[in-house]
Amino acid sequence: VIPTFQPMLCFCGIFIYYVIEVLNMVLLIVFPVHSSISHGLGAILIVYLLCTFPVAAVFRHWARTKAAMHHRMAHFKVEECSCCKEDDRQLVYRNIALLMRAIDVVGSQATDEDALDAFNELVRQRFPIAFAASVGRFGIGYLQAVSVFGCTYLPRWLDSMLDLDVSDLELWKWMLSCFTMVFAVFPLALAFGAWWSSFCLHLRGLREWAFMSCGCVMAFAFAAATYLFPMGFFFWHGSRVVGVAGMIVFVVTLTPPAIAAFNLQQFPWKRHREE
Repeated sequence: VIPTFQPMLCFCGIFIYYVIEVLNMVLLIVFPVHSSISHGLGAILIVYLLCTFPVAAVFRHWARTKAAMHHRMAHFKVEECSCCKEDDRQLVYRNIALLMRAIDVVGSQATDEDALDAFNELVRQRFPIAFAASVGRFGIGYLQAVSVFGCTYLPRWLDSMLDLDVSDLELWKWMLSCFTMVFAVFPLALAFGAWWSSFCLHLRGLREWAFMSCGCVMAFAFAAATYLFPMGFFFWHGSRVVGVAGMIVFVVTLTPPAIAAFNLQQFPWKRHREE
């Protein structure tokens, strides 16, 4: 089951990063790489830093929504549920009681009230597990996170490689660098931002902005530092073979942690289900 809000998270992310890539293209025109690389790179990094704030705001809103959902599930009562036709409420209650007796949650001689109490407890125990399996850890899964950057960052850089020959190692070095960012670095930074946004939900106003700003800066610093230093060493290495080999190492080593970051929470649920 795909929740209705999940596509909205994806489309919102795609829109934000699409705007960022357009701004980056404008900056590359204003600051040509060969004439002013320091100014151009600095401006692009600032744009990427600023883009983390609206993304964090989206995940902050989702974190509060999820917390409210968990609270409602923890205190679920079928008696407080809305009924499309109020005259059918007693019929629904009787059907629930019959179900509880049929699956041996309560005895055959149990009253309808006992059966409804058992149903409430069953929902409180099992529905959070089904909810977590449905929406994932951050509201979007790893593939949705990859699609956000695969629809924005990747096409722009692939378009710039069209003049390179397939047999040229420089092409493969560029491609592997883009794949590393799309499949590993960006999803990891996104996962960290979403994880950070789920804490200290009681904060409001300037304190909340300060807290979220720290998370945005750390997520940006991870992505920028990974791209500029270890990846940059191999990318600008004099030997193209060493550069390609280094990029392969990055793709292989960083992609599994990115996948795990979005699916790590599933393991405790599985253990709970088996118990």
